[in-house]
Amino acid sequence: MPVFIKRTAASILGGASARRLRTRIVSQAEGVVVEFNFGSGQNLRHYDRARVSKLYAVNPPAGFADPVCDQVDGAGLEIERIPVSAEALPLVDGIADTVVVTYGFSTIPDAEAAMAEARRVLRPGGRLLLVEHGRAPSRWIARLQDRLNPLWRSFAGGDNLNRDITGMLQRVGFDTSRVEQVYLRGMPRVLGAHHLGVARPL
Repeated sequence: MPVFIKRTAASILGGASARRLRTRIVSQAEGVVVEFNFGSGQNLRHYDRARVSKLYAVNPPAGFADPVCDQVDGAGLEIERIPVSAEALPLVDGIADTVVVTYGFSTIPDAEAAMAEARRVLRPGGRLLLVEHGRAPSRWIARLQDRLNPLWRSFAGGDNLNRDITGMLQRVGFDTSRVEQVYLRGMPRVLGAHHLGVARPL
């Protein structure tokens, strides 16, 4: 079971469907960008370099994978690494035009605190671009997620199946009218429920 969970988590984050979602969402980033849970830089290929002036890559120090150095050097972007967790950013208010989060709010320990930080660092009119798996809109699937989550979380590096990403964003002051809730094709719905789109600070 642990091997299955790890392989399934990897397919959600790195599979073809997830890559298409990353391309669709991340390519909308512009101006000064803050990306949460940068990791190994999977999103670098999806940025429109003509539209991005600077990228702040946020990640806990232990989570910056070694390949990031080579990817950053060839990215054609001005990138500054911020080696902290996203709940407390050493960035001034309103510095960002765009915040990008792909599969980060499901793993960040205090996701609502990180969302509040995203709202703080966004300028008025800025945008949060989001791709996350999370709580399903179906009540019975959500209940199954709740039951499976402790086992899933323990073997998937702290990732959570059942966080209500859209509801959490609303609680910290985001307009989520452009955030969709969809099921990822080729995945069981308990694993493939996604929240994606554009959120704006109210």
